[in-house]
Amino acid sequence: MVYFSGNEYNNLTSNVKIALYTNNPCRNNSICIFYCFKDIRTFFVGGERGFTEGPTKYCYMSKRILVADDHSLIRKGVKLLLQDHFKHKCITEASSCNALMQTLQKKEYTHLVLDLILSDGTSLEVIPNIRQLYPALKIMVFSMLSAEVYGEALKQYGINYYLVKTADEDEMVQFLDAFLNEKAAPAIPDSGKNTKNNPFVLLSARELEVLHYIFTGYGTKEISNILNLRMSTISTIKGRIFEKTNTKNIKELIQLGALYNINYM
Repeated sequence: MVYFSGNEYNNLTSNVKIALYTNNPCRNNSICIFYCFKDIRTFFVGGERGFTEGPTKYCYMSKRILVADDHSLIRKGVKLLLQDHFKHKCITEASSCNALMQTLQKKEYTHLVLDLILSDGTSLEVIPNIRQLYPALKIMVFSMLSAEVYGEALKQYGINYYLVKTADEDEMVQFLDAFLNEKAAPAIPDSGKNTKNNPFVLLSARELEVLHYIFTGYGTKEISNILNLRMSTISTIKGRIFEKTNTKNIKELIQLGALYNINYM
């Protein structure tokens, strides 16, 4: 551990500061910490990894990761993989859309691992806002929902990493490696479900968002209130869903959804 007084640190040249950071052993793990107590600045060269409590704290790292999923076991499992296989320690969790947006406001993140169904709704509702507010944030979706359907729809938001939760550990590690290191996304594993001529691949992200609430039993007025859209807009979207799926009513739509494993429950 190396200590500098405020004046000593401020008098260092930029090259020296860069050298201190570059040569720091914990740089290999993409994490190092630099924080100050009054006029003393502490530079860790391999001490404790992760955020350190203090009046001011910074985490100098190439990757700051947020994991958003409504199941605690899933969040802990993803976090463990990131720690064990990639040595990342600065990982934050969120369980709802509301918590996700609040967490993003508090700190700058580089990567988001996101489930589509959270405890207070579908993340399809907040992805457009996330893209607008945090355009540099890299997003990977990790969900039980069909990759063929949702993976295609989410490409309009620049989300090219979509992994189903049926993937085994090796596949997930391979996918996380590609996501974290900006490699081409590996081929999505075949879930073995019925995907041939799947009509739901024709739906847009907004239509899939409305479909979620149809399948969970909400009526037009309720969906209108939840999504803050006019009832006429919801009716129009429902009409497009029926047309694209060649169904006449909600009963037929639900039966078709079951056939193609489009299940939000």
